[in-house]
Amino acid sequence: ASALLILLLLPLLRLTHILFRYNIKVFGLTYLMVGIQSIFLALLLYLLLTPLQAFDSFLKPLHRDHVRILLLVAYFVVLIWILPIPKAILAVLVTISFLEILQSRKSSIHRKKIVAFIKASSYLLLGLILVASYNDIILTAQKNVDNLLLHGKSISMASHWAVRTFSMPFFNFLEFIYYGLFAVIGVGLIFSVIGYTPDRGMRFVGTILTCYYLTLVIVYFWPSLGPYYLCPTHFGLFPRELETYVLQKQSIKGALALWNGVPLSTISFEYYIAFPCMHITQSIIVLWFLRRWKPIFILLLAYNALLISAIIFLEWHYLVDILAGIAIAAIAIIAVDVSLLDEKPDPEISISSPHSPEPITYRA
Repeated sequence: ASALLILLLLPLLRLTHILFRYNIKVFGLTYLMVGIQSIFLALLLYLLLTPLQAFDSFLKPLHRDHVRILLLVAYFVVLIWILPIPKAILAVLVTISFLEILQSRKSSIHRKKIVAFIKASSYLLLGLILVASYNDIILTAQKNVDNLLLHGKSISMASHWAVRTFSMPFFNFLEFIYYGLFAVIGVGLIFSVIGYTPDRGMRFVGTILTCYYLTLVIVYFWPSLGPYYLCPTHFGLFPRELETYVLQKQSIKGALALWNGVPLSTISFEYYIAFPCMHITQSIIVLWFLRRWKPIFILLLAYNALLISAIIFLEWHYLVDILAGIAIAAIAIIAVDVSLLDEKPDPEISISSPHSPEPITYRA
């Protein structure tokens, strides 16, 4: 599917009069920051959920050779040129920690996992760029707004009730949950590669991209934005201080520009698809791929419950969008991953239950 989309990309861009020009800075910085957050969160979860003896591998001193120091300094200089200094420092610290883990594992299987992680990460970035491209192509080609989702006003009513009932910290927490999904996806990719066979990461990314490709087909025939688009009082009631307020304004502005044939200067990470809800879809896929690690599975179950609340109260999606997202996740999992239901985690780094004195055994 990815190869077919690549072959059709340039002709379709020309057909819809969209310039073959990408905002490389936005793509690169976004992917870099999400990658840093993912690695940091994966390291933190690993330290919290592994047995105490696993800490030894993280406490080894940094191997200080001249070449490595020079590379890290150059890396830091590049980062402070494109990032704020605190984020650049965090990126360097996370990178050093991650490299220490890789340095401590020099067997051939671990080298394969490093290569597999790079391949899977690159594949995910390529797929997301394709999704962004076809998102713009579809919205440019399809100018009619489908009004069949008007019954979703109930979501708007729930959001308005929340605005009247809860204070700003509640909505700040909801945004933390909603936008934190991207780091959770990164954790799913990291643990899939490190905790299973090396090709597990490619299967994880393939499942997510299968959902995205199915969604692109659906949105062509049933284009839709979330409840905020059709709600006449949303921007009058919704807190202006929230990042969601700004992003929803930009989403409407960008969608209207595409529908009206305004030419794009660059293709970026804009996203205009409400049905199905890819937030819940991707969260379920992470849950599926990490299901054999019970502590993480329980944490992800709680996260999914909070995520659904965030989706509703931030007025991003209708209830039917969430239901469709669950269905799409199930279809993709069956299509891509059903053949490996009996696959077991790597015993070297499997996370045991903190309440069980014996290692957990896994059965198909």
